[in-house]
Amino acid sequence: EFLASSDYAASCLLAVCWNICRARLPAEVMDDWVKFLQDNKIPALDAGVAMAGNRGDYTIQFGDETVTFHDAELAPGTALLNWNYARAIHFESPPHTYAIQWITERTHDASYGGHFYIASYGVRILNTADTLIAWRPKDFHGTSLAAFSPY
Repeated sequence: EFLASSDYAASCLLAVCWNICRARLPAEVMDDWVKFLQDNKIPALDAGVAMAGNRGDYTIQFGDETVTFHDAELAPGTALLNWNYARAIHFESPPHTYAIQWITERTHDASYGGHFYIASYGVRILNTADTLIAWRPKDFHGTSLAAFSPY
């Protein structure tokens, strides 16, 4: 039951992210993703509740309120959730042109580090809560190290 609940919560979080991306990111970015998903027949996440197609209901907790979105577009079945991610400058060659990152929470100030860099353009993006980033993974990118001590 916990796993099913955890899967459903994750799929709902990703549905929120997907719909924010659809509403806010440039058409060029989202058209690339939609084409990739359709070309590869990647189904939507439904957390095992057997919704048909890429539309359905999802629920999020917003403070003390529970909000349900009905007949909404569900997230595609491809995503990565991480915590305290760090990686040296690198590039990737994925089968799609753009990557998307949504920073949902940041509890440290900017001096803590761990920011995102698109080195090909000399751009630093300060990680802050509720930050949405789209970039081309073929461009050199990475993160700075955070001021983290295991002791």
